[in-house]
Amino acid sequence: MKPIKKLPQASTSSNPTDDDIYQLVLIDDEIEIDSDDESFRYLPTRVVSTMWDSLFLDGNSTKMLAQDIESQHRTEQFLVTGYLYQARISKPYWADRGRYSAIQAYVYNSTVNTADRHVLDSIITVGRLLPREVVKNSTLRQVIEYWQRIENRDCESKPNVIYSHEYSSMQTKMDFDKSPFNDKYFYYIVNVKMLCDMIGIQPNHNNRKTLLQRLTRIADSRFEVEFLDDKNNVINTGPRPMFKLVESNFYTFTNLVGIRNRTNLSEWSFTNILVGIGEGYFKSLRMDASFSRSKFIHTFAGVQDKANVVDFLKWCTPHKPSYVKNNKVKKLLKQYYVQKARPSSNDESDHSAKQSGRPISSKVNSTLNALVQEEYRMSIQQCLNMGLVVERSEKGKVVDARFVSLDQSDLLTVMK
Repeated sequence: MKPIKKLPQASTSSNPTDDDIYQLVLIDDEIEIDSDDESFRYLPTRVVSTMWDSLFLDGNSTKMLAQDIESQHRTEQFLVTGYLYQARISKPYWADRGRYSAIQAYVYNSTVNTADRHVLDSIITVGRLLPREVVKNSTLRQVIEYWQRIENRDCESKPNVIYSHEYSSMQTKMDFDKSPFNDKYFYYIVNVKMLCDMIGIQPNHNNRKTLLQRLTRIADSRFEVEFLDDKNNVINTGPRPMFKLVESNFYTFTNLVGIRNRTNLSEWSFTNILVGIGEGYFKSLRMDASFSRSKFIHTFAGVQDKANVVDFLKWCTPHKPSYVKNNKVKKLLKQYYVQKARPSSNDESDHSAKQSGRPISSKVNSTLNALVQEEYRMSIQQCLNMGLVVERSEKGKVVDARFVSLDQSDLLTVMK
């Protein structure tokens, strides 16, 4: 559906009429809107935040952090500081902007990892943004019903959506006739099959549960930040600015179209999720972000993230091509892992060799061995416009690799 470039003023009534259906424009297009309408001003043209990438841990770090917190020393420290882990984040171009040189960030309540980040990025990519003007004046029932009408308005015969409240989640049923929407969030309706296709999994029962577990973890986390000058002095005064990635409550519901056997349907059969993305995170997509929707889809659709390869490619993308080409992949991978957040008990010297209990060299080798597999070839090309030359030992073991121009590479192997 193409977005409408100019809309009449959205209704301010809490009970919009059928004429207001056009106000609920579900934006899913790569077009930058030239309009004064509030609905479009906030649509991000980039979907992967490069500001907060350090705060998403790799899976092993998440497990080790949980074990670390169980130790007596870390338990006592956690009770004092309150946060689970921290990171000092710096980008070379921040100082040039003259506002701040670095950010000290703290993560509370729940860890978030690279797989969670990919789900969040994919929601923003394939989800459909709901205009704030309509959402803030509507109940959950009204939003779902009008979404259904929008989806069906161009149908000549069979509808695209038949919503059933019977198979909604308990949270959806509890808030159905309430207005649960908060103006500090931007709300997306996400097709679960499209989301699963995007991240390379089947939309079966177990994977639906995993999606909700990831969303719950993201929703539970809270970020607090301090802005630092070039001498590491805190610029902002008063309490630390705080924001959440995702609103605590999100809502699942079921579209019955295409479901022939409804005997075993339950709340776990949900086909759609309504989720609010935090305003602070949304703002970061305007300030520091990479990947247009189109590039994200062409690069990662259907690709499973093994050994943090997808997250590593996201990290590589904002760098200049010359920087990526002039460094061996192992060196780049070490830089990628070093910049990741760490438990508060680890000092800088420990972090250079270890991250959350596992040697970085082990993580580097694991990611390198995954990266050279054929399944990531197209992702490397789409992401970096480069190929990969693999260096192997005489016994065939992967020693290192380097990114090269496409005309220099066909996944070549160099023997060492």
